[in-house]
Amino acid sequence: MDFRILGPVEVWQAETQIPINAAMQRAVLAVLLAKPGTAVSMDTIVDQLWGSNPPDSAAVTVRNYVQRLRKRLPEQVLETAAPGYRLNIRPEAVDAHRFSTLSEQARGLIRENPAKAAELFASALRLWRGSPLADLGDVPVRILQAPKLEELYLYTLEDRYEVALLLGESMQIVPALADLTDKYPYRERLHRQLMQALYRAGRGSEAVECYRKLRRALVDELGVEPGSELRELIKAITDNAAEPATPRATETKPGPAPKPVELPPPIATFVGRQDELAELREHFTRTEHGGPPVCFVHGPGGAGKSTLVGQFAHEHADQYPDGILYVDLGGSSPNAPTLNATEVLATLLRSLGAGDTPTDDPLATVRAYRARLRGRRILIILDNAAHISQLSTALPDEPTCAAIVTSRNALVGPSGSLHLHVDALSDTDAVDLLGQVAGQRRIVGEASTAAKLAELCGNLPLALRIVATRTAMRPHWPLSTWVELLADEHRRLDELRTSDIDLRASFLVSIEQLRGDTEPSSQDAAELFASLGLLGVGSYTAPFAASLIGWPAERTAVALENLVDAQLLYSTAPGTYRMYDLISLLAKEQAGRLPETARVEALYAACRWYAGAARQTNRAVNGTLAPRGHPSQHHSVDELNTLRFADKQQARRWLDTEFSNIIPLFRQATDADVPGIAELLVILLHSAAWYFNTLRRWSERYELAGLAIELGQRTGNRLAEGLGLAAIATVHAQQNDFELANRFSRQALELLDDPRSFEHQSVHLNLAVITVFSASLEQASEHCNRVVDAARRYGFPEIEISALSNLGRIRTLQQHPHEAIAILNEVLRMSRALDYHQGTANALNSLMEVHAQLGDHLEVVRYSAEALETHRKLNSPFDTADCLVTLSAALHRLGDTRQAQSAFEQAREHLAEITTREQVQLKVLLDQFIEVELPDFGRA
Repeated sequence: MDFRILGPVEVWQAETQIPINAAMQRAVLAVLLAKPGTAVSMDTIVDQLWGSNPPDSAAVTVRNYVQRLRKRLPEQVLETAAPGYRLNIRPEAVDAHRFSTLSEQARGLIRENPAKAAELFASALRLWRGSPLADLGDVPVRILQAPKLEELYLYTLEDRYEVALLLGESMQIVPALADLTDKYPYRERLHRQLMQALYRAGRGSEAVECYRKLRRALVDELGVEPGSELRELIKAITDNAAEPATPRATETKPGPAPKPVELPPPIATFVGRQDELAELREHFTRTEHGGPPVCFVHGPGGAGKSTLVGQFAHEHADQYPDGILYVDLGGSSPNAPTLNATEVLATLLRSLGAGDTPTDDPLATVRAYRARLRGRRILIILDNAAHISQLSTALPDEPTCAAIVTSRNALVGPSGSLHLHVDALSDTDAVDLLGQVAGQRRIVGEASTAAKLAELCGNLPLALRIVATRTAMRPHWPLSTWVELLADEHRRLDELRTSDIDLRASFLVSIEQLRGDTEPSSQDAAELFASLGLLGVGSYTAPFAASLIGWPAERTAVALENLVDAQLLYSTAPGTYRMYDLISLLAKEQAGRLPETARVEALYAACRWYAGAARQTNRAVNGTLAPRGHPSQHHSVDELNTLRFADKQQARRWLDTEFSNIIPLFRQATDADVPGIAELLVILLHSAAWYFNTLRRWSERYELAGLAIELGQRTGNRLAEGLGLAAIATVHAQQNDFELANRFSRQALELLDDPRSFEHQSVHLNLAVITVFSASLEQASEHCNRVVDAARRYGFPEIEISALSNLGRIRTLQQHPHEAIAILNEVLRMSRALDYHQGTANALNSLMEVHAQLGDHLEVVRYSAEALETHRKLNSPFDTADCLVTLSAALHRLGDTRQAQSAFEQAREHLAEITTREQVQLKVLLDQFIEVELPDFGRA
């Protein structure tokens, strides 16, 4: 395949041209040919076909163009590749790539073998067929790519004539150079070569006239003098020197020109950002860019991107002696239109002294802009970009220039660009900024209040400047007054504005840009943003957000990513999203415009989704959606598109993260009297029981149980209230407060009064355990036997296993170890038959304790291997620690102190996995054991 863009766009295969008759299809091909073998996003294709004003059907139209191109091209050449399309070809299949390769080979031979270099240059130039992409019209891709390709051609042409001068071909090249200098009147190197050729051919007066003509054009049109190399050459010619100065391979610095410095003045109260400034310095001082250094600075509205860039530019202005250009592209201004690429270029040209530039020939405008940059050191700042299409022709290609672009959304720039994210300030810098604006004496005098004020501003520089300015204007108000004003979420954004700055309006720009985008996924993002504001949760995933809005998870995921791109959300991990603090207030305001029923519906949908996901954690742990032994294994929430977990560890990690959402959601739903929440709380208490028991997450269990009791009493749901009481009883039992555990268990039984129910028998089982510690062992034994009989009668084998396991422990405490061993071996048999890992783990731990009591420490060690493997499957730190402590004591008594110490340290490590507050209480229990069993180890 042979793809040609150095002229009209053409495709050839085996000496036969493949006709691509439609100009826009050729334009799509040109966009893809700019990056052969690389995926090009749909957004990029749309930008380069239509710029900043694409039609509503742009994406659909592109897909149609691609479909038609595929019919013309061989199979597998044009592939779909996320996030768009890719030409599956090697770079050398494109004539521009072959042109560059031949040119570079030739340059490497100029000094050692100029004749061979001339041949290679000639081969490259034969690939040139005229104006590149000439048959595409004024589409952005041509306006962007054609000047670059033309520059590549001219640079190669100039090198070819440099070789011709070395080979003594002055007479032969004069006609061609004369034509080229007429066509490119500002190209100094071509003029220098023509002057040298004329002078060597004995036509010195014509060489002088060539110089005068060039100088008039440069001074009149560009406002610059000819460069030093030309000035040296004209002096040699007018002095009748035998030979002019030796030609050089590169252009020298041009002559004097007006120095534009349009940067806004520096901000005296600039604070922090040392890491960001250091990264900018490092990028702009590197020498291996291969082109002009470009940096894209992006971040949420109000983060201080423009301030940071301004500070950097002022600090390093001396590196750009030919000036600093600044254009505000309007991407962050409320109710103001953004500049398009043509307007941006016209503004830059005016800054460079060109006056008003006609826009009827976009390519001529681009050429004029690049001519004025050639050979100069200028920094170009393009502030507040909304779209990459605004920048398409403004980014310089002159290696001595540089550019910085600021934007809210992360724009894809040229290869090698630095992408720098700017976020809120650190706590220290935020307070420092308050002091810089409001006065350090006030801030130092109320340091803790100032820190709270900065927190309420989200450490966002714009918000901090607003409140600090207002504070300075009201010197008699204490900072605590501002804290009180901003503490009210409903009025905080109202307070964060002055007569000329409005934080809310700044944020709304991002929303309006999404709404105004013709891409459906952008409009989805704006709609989803309001829905996210319905709920006060800390983080979102695509499946969860999809449950709120009723979309497929894939569509929701794209919308969430668009919100990240718009800097309205940020992603903390793949698939997990959070909202910036102040922006969350805007989301709540937007949500307030939705119908009154929207919040109730969203709360119910969210709680229902979490209930369904919690049942999936149970599947990962026990292989069943409901708790092991529960007769009801199907519920309507199982039909929801929630999550699937590969194993217990993954399920546990998810619950570790999501309880910070689950509890606030169910609290909001309870407070709002959302119908159906009591039933969902029952599901959640059942489904998360394994998690609470494994990790002793007492505080979360207690809070959910309290909600179940509250809702149960309010709605008359005896099951919810009873389960809530039973859950609280379990917490107290695990904390060794058996009096309270007994009281709550008996209250639960009064509500869960059907002996045939799983819940009733589960509470009876817990009471049997509590009785071991709160009454006589005989009473406990009788209670366990009653539970065993009932479990057998009503068909709850898992409850029977647990009751028998407790009975085995009782026999151990009663000093009947052999009876205990017989019972526990039966428990082990039943548990293995049912593949009930928790039953197996409990039996093994108990058997280890019995054999320890008998002094059979080798048997303890033997059982420990299977026990630890079972605990590993269950991923239960508390039960693992219990097993390891028993093993440690046995090893200690066998004289293996080193292994005993190792097992003991592992036990402490497993306890460290449990949350801090619960771990403190568990450590007390462990220390009590150590004093009796392992006095030599001491307390860690």
